[in-house]
Amino acid sequence: MLSWYLREYQDALSRVRFHLEHGRRLVEIDTVLLERNGRDGLCLSLDRLAEKTPSGSFQTNFESDLKVTFHANMALPAKLFEGQNTQACKVLDPEWFSFNTSESRVEMALKCAEANLRDQMPYIVSAQDPLFTAAEINIQKEFDANTQRIRVSSAAKGKKLVYLAGINVEAPCRSGKFLSETEILPWQVYIQDDEGKCEVLNQVTLMRRLREASPVNPDTINLDKVLQQGEPDDQ
Repeated sequence: MLSWYLREYQDALSRVRFHLEHGRRLVEIDTVLLERNGRDGLCLSLDRLAEKTPSGSFQTNFESDLKVTFHANMALPAKLFEGQNTQACKVLDPEWFSFNTSESRVEMALKCAEANLRDQMPYIVSAQDPLFTAAEINIQKEFDANTQRIRVSSAAKGKKLVYLAGINVEAPCRSGKFLSETEILPWQVYIQDDEGKCEVLNQVTLMRRLREASPVNPDTINLDKVLQQGEPDDQ
């Protein structure tokens, strides 16, 4: 799901450059990024990168069919313009861009996790670990939506409930096993008693409660045996 967004982001990094010319800060952008015309792809927030004239237009230093050089926005970090040579962009700040997506792509996104992530894609693709960042954002949105459904559901009224949300992490193969194992990284938990009182524990509080709890649980169920034997009889 992230591959298209990551490709767009990596391509844009090679098309934005910063340099100094006679002490003037300049930002050079390939015209392909400036001519989206509503097409799918990464779209730069030009007002964050380029300086505007008093009339509101962008101040250019050089224009050609392949690139346009703008006077840089004075709010840009000075380190972008260090050195004598043109500096290729290494990281695009999430505030500098967004993604254009067509209606057909949006309709497809509404059927999967991409719907949860579209607005946060600039932060995801520029993160040190895009996949894990996407997982964090997605699980939080899913948790918020599911707990809201529980609160308004008539089927949940008068019942004790625990809803634990977590991120699935594929662990390396252990000795003697051929397949990797999927483990859950606890994220948040929703707890409700039979009187309707509820609380939400964040990851830090949840982990502290788990460490404080007794390691012995008399109600433990061996899930491996249950899966092998089928559904247990009602008690």
